[in-house]
Amino acid sequence: MRTIKSLLVALPMLAVLMLPSTKVHAATESACTVATIQYDNSVRLAVWCSGVGPIHYAFGAGYGAACRSASVDTIKVWESMLQSALLAGKKVDLDYTTDPDCFSGTVRIITQLRLQAN
Repeated sequence: MRTIKSLLVALPMLAVLMLPSTKVHAATESACTVATIQYDNSVRLAVWCSGVGPIHYAFGAGYGAACRSASVDTIKVWESMLQSALLAGKKVDLDYTTDPDCFSGTVRIITQLRLQAN
């Protein structure tokens, strides 16, 4: 009897753990040629890469817990780096995540960026 009760408790937990996760997806947009940069006072940075469809965003506080936020200082540094890449013709690598709870998962949220050396 004790074994059956244990199984009845353990099986639902095991089933939940085996469900595929659709929460957050991380990826990198490599060798982005910056086409356009937009920064606005809602503390949002938008980046368009040449030849790439989706826009990449960095959000400040106020867009909800699901939309991973960056500090205002970080966003300003990223904006300066992206502007430098645009003017110098350098490429950048953009690490980003998507979260289904942030604008229905359609937004690429920048987590890090790197200027390429070439």
